[in-house]
Amino acid sequence: MVSMKYYIVTIAALFVALGTGILIGVNLNESDFYLRQQQLLLEGIETKFNELQVERESYMTEIDGLIREKEKNSAFIDNLYKEIIKQRLVGYNIAIIKTTDIFYYDDVPILLEEAGANIAIEITYKDRIFNYSEEEKLELYEIFNIYDYNELIAAINDQVVNFLTFGKESEFLTYLIENQWIGYTGNKAILEDSPIHYVVIAGGSLSKEAKTVEEIDLDIINKCKKNVIPVVGIERIDAGYSYIPYYKKEKISTVDNINTIMGKVSLVYIITGINGHFGEGEYSENLIPSLIEY
Repeated sequence: MVSMKYYIVTIAALFVALGTGILIGVNLNESDFYLRQQQLLLEGIETKFNELQVERESYMTEIDGLIREKEKNSAFIDNLYKEIIKQRLVGYNIAIIKTTDIFYYDDVPILLEEAGANIAIEITYKDRIFNYSEEEKLELYEIFNIYDYNELIAAINDQVVNFLTFGKESEFLTYLIENQWIGYTGNKAILEDSPIHYVVIAGGSLSKEAKTVEEIDLDIINKCKKNVIPVVGIERIDAGYSYIPYYKKEKISTVDNINTIMGKVSLVYIITGINGHFGEGEYSENLIPSLIEY
């Protein structure tokens, strides 16, 4: 009986030892398997990384080529642009009126001078006109008998257009310039000796301000037309609220992308006699004037 128990215990011990050996063996095999799998995964990642490096270098070479090509194209377009506008506006006296000071239009006089024009005057309607204090309102009333906003705007428009037409600077206009209600640069001698051949009115807004358009831009346009001074309306392509539809209703030519080379060419050709609405916005009718005919 004792010997039978001994055999049973011995056999059980053998099975336990065998099971333990099998378990250890399996774990070792699985460990080797996992290590091998990790090694293969790392090798795959390294291979893919090397492929991506080669692909990146290929793209960088292609990008460098495109950059060089873009620089050559830009140089060609710039030279062509200068040839297109060269001497087109010789003998023209131009006035620029900026009805807003929130957009950059300082490149417009540079453009026109490159085309040969004389910039007789630049006038900018400052933001102060729309945000003056009660003290300033009282001062305007005491000096010029002007009390409210509408009277002020109408008076400024009158004086500006009269200055363009006759070359005479009024006391009121001098006051506005000296007190920085409006910005002014120019050559008064040109106005006194020769007429203005064209007025460039630069507008546009960040948001809807139709009242400002009607009271300033459209009033100036109509006053210029009464004095037989042609007007062209321009704005930047990034203007949030376009004045172009208002300008179009006044039957004047327009450019809505004056901050581009195409817009600059359009402006020069409009002044030389081409009519139309040029640019890239929803109110334009042609991208650029047909230069072949001119």
